[in-house]
Amino acid sequence: MNKTFGLVSDSAIADFVNYINPIWRKLAAEKTPIIVKISTKNEDYTAAQRRLYFYWMGQFANHIGSDKDDQHHDFKRRFLIAIYRRDDAGFAAMCDSIAKLKTSEPEEHRAIGEQVIKLTSITKATKQQMTQYLDEIFRFCAAQGVSLRVPDDLRYLREMQEK
Repeated sequence: MNKTFGLVSDSAIADFVNYINPIWRKLAAEKTPIIVKISTKNEDYTAAQRRLYFYWMGQFANHIGSDKDDQHHDFKRRFLIAIYRRDDAGFAAMCDSIAKLKTSEPEEHRAIGEQVIKLTSITKATKQQMTQYLDEIFRFCAAQGVSLRVPDDLRYLREMQEK
C-alpha cells in the first residue's frame, strides 16, 4: 500500500493522521510494524504543475473522446496565448501582426496562427502564469461538467492555489 501526502498545511497533516491512525491501530494489534517514509523531494513547482497539467489533459481528452495532444493544443489556443500576450510585449506585437492578416490573407493568418499555437510552450510559463493557466482549465472543465481529479502527490498544488 503506497499513499503520498504533501504535508504543506495543518489540514494536510490532519488528513494524514486520519488516514494513518486506523491502519496503525490494526497493524499494532497484529504486532506488524508500519513503515512510513518521509521525503523532502524538492520538485520544482512548475515541473509539478506540468505533471498536473498533462494528467488533466488526459482526463478531459478521455471525457470528450479526444487525445491529449489535441487537448493540449486547444487549451493553449484558448488560454495560454492570452496569458503570454498579456505578459510579453514582444509576443503581443507578434499576435497583433498576425491578427492584421485575418482580413487580407485569411489562409496565411490561419497557417501562421496554428504554428504560433504549436510553438507556444508551457515550459516557458512562470509559476504564476502556470497557476493562472491551470485555474482557467479547471474552471473551463467544470463548466463542461467535468470534475478534474488531482492525484494525492500533486494535491498540494491546488491547496496552495486556494490560499
